[in-house]
Amino acid sequence: MTGFDVLAVDPSDPAARDSQPPLPPSRQLTAVRVARFLHEAAAGRGRALVLSGEHGIGRTTLLNWAMARVHARFEVAQASGYAPGSTTPGVAVEELLRQLAPASGGPDETRRTVSGDAPMRSAEALLSALDGALRPVLIVVDDAQWLDTFSLDVLGQLGRRLAGRQAALLIAARTELRADTARPLPLRGLPGVVLDRFDDDEAVTLLSARLPATGRTHHVADVVRSAAGNPLALDYFAAGTPAAAADGRADLRARLIELFAAELDALGAEARGGLEQAAVWLQEGDGADALPPACTQAARAELEAAGMLVHKDGRWCLGHPLLAPAALVQIGPTRLREVHAGVAAALEGDEDPAAMVRRMRHRVAAADGPDNPLAAELEIAARNPVLDL
Repeated sequence: MTGFDVLAVDPSDPAARDSQPPLPPSRQLTAVRVARFLHEAAAGRGRALVLSGEHGIGRTTLLNWAMARVHARFEVAQASGYAPGSTTPGVAVEELLRQLAPASGGPDETRRTVSGDAPMRSAEALLSALDGALRPVLIVVDDAQWLDTFSLDVLGQLGRRLAGRQAALLIAARTELRADTARPLPLRGLPGVVLDRFDDDEAVTLLSARLPATGRTHHVADVVRSAAGNPLALDYFAAGTPAAAADGRADLRARLIELFAAELDALGAEARGGLEQAAVWLQEGDGADALPPACTQAARAELEAAGMLVHKDGRWCLGHPLLAPAALVQIGPTRLREVHAGVAAALEGDEDPAAMVRRMRHRVAAADGPDNPLAAELEIAARNPVLDL
């Protein structure tokens, strides 16, 4: 038996084949490492592995991918972090204990174990449950960046004490937008894999299974450029902007709203307004050498500190390819028209053809209904051979 056998899929099974599209090369390498990790756990060489990376990079996809392939051979216990402020200390540990040791006591006993005077007591309870398991155990924890300190301490201790056990601890933790922010402190001593963005060739390969169904094959280059190698961004831009639930992409829209909810809620009103202006200003092209006047110095400073706005090589850009749609999908149509009107006003007087086209597009987006003067202006502009509207 090899490390690949743990995650093997029967190629003659159409359901298995169709449900699992080929992984890009960069993910195949990670999958091999996860396969070896699970194989060693099954052989009694248990340990922990932390999958980390930016928003939408595919951590949860890899967790699900691993669980689907060991469900017949491993016992699986799952827990997840929640948005800041919405969880009780130790709730993830309680959930894991309920799944791994259901016969050891009811909810009250589980809570007493978790509420002990040190995380070590809960870690020992989890280890005891692992020792009593009849099959190898896979513990999966998603969104660890939102776990409370107690739960993180327990997981850190658990992950360092799995040697010699038929158990694996697989943790996914989202890294923040700020480049100087690492994964949660209690997890930093555990082995880990940082998931990178796809390169352009991998992105095109991934899109080949999506775009023919949408009739957007001619947009491949635009999608690849806009997504910048982020898997969720590839899905988003390939599907088109999910502006409303009625368009059939309500799931993607909901994911987009959740993606930066904590970061956006933490912004002050001035910075939030500045981000909305910057999102519209920067959503076309590869950044800009200046920002719109509405993005004030104070707003810019707060956005830079949060990693949402980046100044690199003389160009301003957003810190994530999905930050612009995530910020704009949550504002109402009236506010969105105001933002477009502000950007159009900032472009007024710039006679560069590209700027003129951008200004016209933003003026159209700012209109709240039929606008005869604007329609006449567009008709004149359309006859200008220099402008490609």
